Amino acid sequence: MTQNWVTSESATIDSERSTRMSSRCKLGYTRAKPSLEVALMDPHYLWLTERLELLSFFVFGPVVSIMVAYRAWRKDEPRKSYVKRCVAFAVAFLLLFALAKSIHADVRTPEYFLQLTCVLLSFLSFGISQGYLLSALLNWWRWHNATRLK
Repeated sequence: MTQNWVTSESATIDSERSTRMSSRCKLGYTRAKPSLEVALMDPHYLWLTERLELLSFFVFGPVVSIMVAYRAWRKDEPRKSYVKRCVAFAVAFLLLFALAKSIHADVRTPEYFLQLTCVLLSFLSFGISQGYLLSALLNWWRWHNATRLK
């Protein structure tokens, strides 16, 4: 028994495309006029995009955050530069995430890859912002000057 992935929104997209595409091969490309038609994403690969989002938020973002904080630990720069960078990357995170939420792309359209890219970049900019926030706090507390790690 196969799963039915058709929703009300995708049913209209499918009905519009079915008039243009009479037959599709297994990978989702049309046989007639391949240069004019768009490759469709198979919904069975959604697990891959979900794993990428989870990895970027829970693994790559914190690793980048720790790298930024470690770099700030070793350098002696003014605290205001870290705060400015933290705010800049936080604004970039909010803008990218708002753009990704406003796209509302169907999985089978090319706009979905733009939406996925915006989400992944927003998670990475969130990690960078947290790294600069941590380095600004460490610099404000002067905690790194009291340790022997320098």
